[in-house]
Order: sequence, then structure tokens, then C-alpha cells
Amino acid sequence: MRLRDSCAKAVDLPLPRYLWDIAKSTTRAERLSCAAALAALLVCVILIVYFNVAAKNNADSIVDVAPHEWFITQQMWLAPPFIYANSTTEFKPLRLVIIAHTVSAECTVFQNCAAEMRTLQSHFSGNLGYDIPYNFVIGNEGRVYEARGWDRVGAHTIGYNRCSMAIGFLGDYREGLPSYSKVTDLQLLRAQMLLTEGVRLGHLHPDYLVVGAKDVADTLSPGANLYRAIQKWHNYDHNKKYIGHSCEVIHGVNVTTPAALTATLPPTFKNLPDLAPHEWFITREMWLAPPFINQNATTEFAPLKLVVIAHTVSSECTNFMNCAAEMRVLQSYFIEILGYDMPYNFVIGNDGRVYEARGWNRVGAHTFGYNHCSLGIGFIGDYREGLPSYSNVTDLQQLRAKMLLAEGVKRGYLQNDYHVVGQKDVTLTMSPGANLYRAIQKWENYNTQYVGQSCEAIHGVNQTSVASQTETPPSTIIDT
Repeated sequence: MRLRDSCAKAVDLPLPRYLWDIAKSTTRAERLSCAAALAALLVCVILIVYFNVAAKNNADSIVDVAPHEWFITQQMWLAPPFIYANSTTEFKPLRLVIIAHTVSAECTVFQNCAAEMRTLQSHFSGNLGYDIPYNFVIGNEGRVYEARGWDRVGAHTIGYNRCSMAIGFLGDYREGLPSYSKVTDLQLLRAQMLLTEGVRLGHLHPDYLVVGAKDVADTLSPGANLYRAIQKWHNYDHNKKYIGHSCEVIHGVNVTTPAALTATLPPTFKNLPDLAPHEWFITREMWLAPPFINQNATTEFAPLKLVVIAHTVSSECTNFMNCAAEMRVLQSYFIEILGYDMPYNFVIGNDGRVYEARGWNRVGAHTFGYNHCSLGIGFIGDYREGLPSYSNVTDLQQLRAKMLLAEGVKRGYLQNDYHVVGQKDVTLTMSPGANLYRAIQKWENYNTQYVGQSCEAIHGVNQTSVASQTETPPSTIIDT
């Protein structure tokens, strides 16, 4: 009793009688065991806290060591080999630099950025059949990563890949997002150092001009804070000197490209009767498509539940002869510049005919994340109403598109209850333009139920399917 009272007095706290009763009812060995257990528990708690703090400090203090202060070659980031057949020497030194963002994960140290570069390359080479579309990439830690490199045709901006150098900034710089990338002074400095080096080595013209990808293409890239930053550069094309011009016009060379040749057809060609091998369905053989092997099939998800409508942003055509020529020009561009066939399964001409592109049961290259489980239809032309001159979708075009879809259901390629969406519903693009988009929204099968779902979720199949593994993005969708 005296011991209890003295202890209570020492700590100035009243000790409950039951604690002392318990203590008196246990043996000395039991009390020692209890004390040892409490001590072990205390040690475990201390160790857990220690290792958590140590792990956090270690993550925060990773030494950012790289093979070079700011320029990382393909060999340095361990890029798998890739052969580039096309060069930009025809227009060397280049006069145009295009800035974009990658819409991929950020990285803050060399080790992570090198891994992100390998992820990007694996995605593009594995899923789309070509390498990273940019010539160089700027990491969030401020280093320049060699992608295709100098003097190589990119796959970033239709119409300008042959005569421009493209720089992609890792991340997504659109300020409307809950979390977005913020361009740093170091990133901007290193990009300008790269451009200075390009001039010194003779790859860039001393009077080169810089534009954003959104200045010359249907895209939201680069995001707002990166776009504002490049607009402050002294080489930014504020006067839009090169915007809207072909590579040949920019460099003042003879216009002998296929696109230019088809744009200057003799008047007699335009006045010919509109005769075609079939009333409304034109096969690849009919429009004289060069052979191309499209090996990947959509059989895993057949019959398909999703149809994606887009526009081609190419020249209009109003009769079979011109539309067939336009199809060959489009295919030539995709094969020679990007290394793959026309991205759509079918194309609707302004003459109201359906032109077979990749055809039924073939994986497209039109909408990342949905190519394995959708049918892509491109309407020839540019239907954005904000342009000085834009395409107007016709009732005949819509009728023929619906006839095609009905044929797809009849032949078992499409489910009866398939859904139609616009490309802009499922990816970052302005395609299809406003008047075409409004038109498809009135179709009976227009439905955005599948937007945001994976191919596996749409079809209710195992998430570990082959298509799921090959079309899993590196948190990216690059709008090219």
C-alpha cells in the first residue's frame, strides 16, 4: 500500500486500485514477459517510423546523375534500335520548328526520364509501327533527349513533317486539367540551347521560326502555359509567315509533290462524267491503292460495338476520278512519311461514295485506345466552321455512311446495337468539325456510353487480353 501511495505521489496521479490488484495477482515471471512484449512492440513502432522517414528522405534525395549535363543521346537513354528511312535533307537547313507536348507522365531525374523515353518509344513502335514522332524531347528535369534526331522526318504534324524539326515537352500543359505540367525556365533554356546548336551544325536556318503544333494542326498541343512561353521567344512566328503554306512554298522550291499535282488537274479532268466502277462502294482495287499489308485484325472484339467518325483535313473531291486520286495521295503520305497505311477503315468522299481504306476487320490507327475495337470512318475534307473555307457534309455522304454501317451489321462485323461517336468524343482533337459533328449526333446510333471505357470494358472481356497489353498507353495520347 505504501509503495502504491508513494508512486502515485511521485507522478501526482491517482493510480487505480485494480492495476495494483492485477500486479499483485501475477507472478514475477509473468510481469517480466509482459514488460518484454511491450518493449518489443515499442521497438517495432520505432523501427517502422524510422524506415518510413528514411525511405521518404531517400526518395527525396536521389542523386540526379546523367551521362551528359543536358544532351542525352539515344544510346544514353538506352533506346532500342530503329531504322529511319526518310531524311529532311531536301529542305535543309530547316526553317520551321514545331513545339508540342507529349501528354505523358512527368519525370524529374535522368533515370526516370530515360525510362519514360523508353516507354514512349515502346508505345509508338509497338502499337503504331513508327518511332517517337518528335526529333527531340525535353524532360521535366531540363535535359534534351534525342528521339529521331537531326535530319529525320518526324510524324508529328501532317503537312510539315518533311520540312520541320519538332520538339516535344514531356507532360501535359493544358491548364484546364485538375493537375497539369508547368514549364520551367530550365526547360525553355535547354530547348533554346538545342536550337542554337542546330543553327551551328547547319541543321537549322539562322532565320528559323518557331510555332506551336496548334498553330499548324488540329490539336490542343502545346497546352496554355507552354504555348504562352514559346510566344515570348524572339523566333516565334507572330506574323504567321509559314502557317498555312506547304513545305515547298516555305523553302521556295518547285511544287512537284503528289498533293500539288492533284490540286492542279487540267480543266478537262474536272468536266468528265462522274463514272465509277460501283454506284457507291469503291474497293482498294478500284481506286488503284498500292499494296499494303494490314496484318492486325479486330477479331478479338468482333462483332464491333463502336464506330468512330473523323474528318481527314485533306482536299475535297467531287467525282470518282478526283476522289480516287485523293485516296492515293493520302495513302502515299501515310506510308512514305509515317510508315503505315491510311488510318481509317473506310473514307467517305465528297462525291458521296464509300472508299475502302484498311477495310473490314482491320485494326486502324485513328483513335488511340480504341483502334483494336472500333471501326474508323473518315470524311474527306475539313468540317471546322471557324475556317475561312470549310467542308459541308451532305445528305448523300450521310446516307452512304449509314449504308456502309448497315452492311457491316449484315455481314457480322458490327453488332446490331453498335454506338457511333465523334473522334473528339474519345480523344484530344477537333475532329470531326462542327457541322459534321452535329450531323452524326442526330443519327439513331449516336451514343457516348462507351466514352472513357477500355476495349475490354466495352466488350466485357478479360482485362489481360493481348490487345489490352499492346494498347496500354504510357498515360498518353499524342495527337499527331
